[in-house]
Amino acid sequence: MSSRLHFSVISNAAYQVSGIALQILIVPLLARSLSTYDFGLYALFQALFAYLCIVVDFGLQWNGTQLVSSSIHSLASVASKLSARFYLQIGISILISVAIFALPLVFFFTSAAWSIFPPLTLALLGYALFPLWVFIGLEKVHLAASIQIVNRLCMLTAFACASHFRLPVTGYLYIFSFSSVLAGVSSIILLQSDPNRVFRRVSCSMMLQSLRECLPFFKTSVLISLYTSLPPLVLGWLIGPASLAEFDIANKIRIAAQAPVGPISQAVFPRLSSLFVSNVEHAKHVFARSFVVVLILSLFSALSLYFLAPLLVSLVGGKGYYESTLILRWMSPIPVLMALSNFLNVQVVLASGNYSQFRKAVVPAAIAGLAITYPLTIKYKGLGTAQIYLICELCAALISIVFAYRTVKSKLLSGQ
Repeated sequence: MSSRLHFSVISNAAYQVSGIALQILIVPLLARSLSTYDFGLYALFQALFAYLCIVVDFGLQWNGTQLVSSSIHSLASVASKLSARFYLQIGISILISVAIFALPLVFFFTSAAWSIFPPLTLALLGYALFPLWVFIGLEKVHLAASIQIVNRLCMLTAFACASHFRLPVTGYLYIFSFSSVLAGVSSIILLQSDPNRVFRRVSCSMMLQSLRECLPFFKTSVLISLYTSLPPLVLGWLIGPASLAEFDIANKIRIAAQAPVGPISQAVFPRLSSLFVSNVEHAKHVFARSFVVVLILSLFSALSLYFLAPLLVSLVGGKGYYESTLILRWMSPIPVLMALSNFLNVQVVLASGNYSQFRKAVVPAAIAGLAITYPLTIKYKGLGTAQIYLICELCAALISIVFAYRTVKSKLLSGQ
């Protein structure tokens, strides 16, 4: 890898590790400070936030990153498109906030669960205000990492104070939400302080055009969410916050174990998107070296999760989360499967510009997720949710291998 790509990987690592470290410190704090039900409410908030972020993102994590990285030396030519995408995100977050309180869906929740919605709307606005896809595309994630590290340290301090004063779960949620908004505002100030300002005024027609351009990527995100973000939400809704808490402990540990892979994937994607246009041979070289590293790290993570599951659950959740150990062992192969599906489908199929194949690759896993989520959740609760993840990720990995092979055969080897 080039020195520039190395720096991008390190910057992505700093960004993601700060988030993982925050979760590693916060989850034990909450698990010991809150009741199982209240901790489940916090997990439900996180599940809803993750799902609605997919709507707010609207495919920009891929489409926006590619647009920025492919025009990195001539941003002025695409400034209007970037601005339109950014304003689109903010508009969507506002519409979601209005819908949350307007739809009768919220009345299916208990009064205690309903209390998570006000801070949820703030958190979504903060997410929209933080255009991570711009930083990734510019390969300036170190700036985003700086903002988030400071923000997350402040959040951790506030959580510790909340624990000391025994605040209710809503107190933690508002701390998270206000921190999200502050990070978003800080990122906009930083981007707009640059002489070549990224965001400018745009017309409504430009925003509608961006909506149409991002729609295919959004459809893919929704399909992926059917087997990644939806199952925990269904678990919390149908079974209750307590079962979701047991699953969330295991899932947070699994996410932490996968952390080393994320920075490499995020750093390589904009580079490969650019190289597939300018230098196919170099793209093959960058992909091969990155893929080997990702596969080794994923195998190590999977083995660690399986054999160290009791110890990890005890350290993170404390006593009373025995079911989380079984859930974690079921989820232990997922780092390898996700590395295969994500790296092959995103770094090969999508980065090479094969958008239709990229979308088709996730359809079988999405269909499987829809088919098995309800019966497995009802019968096995948190363990069933782990099984949903495992089955769907296996399906996604197998399909991604096939589609990546077709892409390599049709484009890379032919030199197109």
